[in-house]
Amino acid sequence: MCYCTLLPKPPIYKKNRSLYRPKGYCKGCGCKVPKGRISWCCNDCYKEFDPSTVRRNTFKRDGYKCTRCGSKKKLEADHIIPFSEGGITHLSNMRTLCSKCHKIRTRYWRAFLKK
Repeated sequence: MCYCTLLPKPPIYKKNRSLYRPKGYCKGCGCKVPKGRISWCCNDCYKEFDPSTVRRNTFKRDGYKCTRCGSKKKLEADHIIPFSEGGITHLSNMRTLCSKCHKIRTRYWRAFLKK
């Protein structure tokens, strides 16, 4: 078990608000990456933060259907707190939406931010 995930480091953001970790630091928890590894400090961080793994686990958790309308077509993984607003790609911040519901939700969120 990776104990570094219990004490996550504060994220560092670029000017465009995308998450940035300096080279040599884990993309998930921010700990120093051990010699012989490139992006992740351990397998636990890879399983917990890797975007393709998180996407697959989100669909699995939600039963391969949209959480708003129940559709099983054109599914997308949605960040509940958008990535651009500091939301992380983690199972706790993801849900499954069909493309139609995702567009509606995105439009609503953008209108909300303009206020």
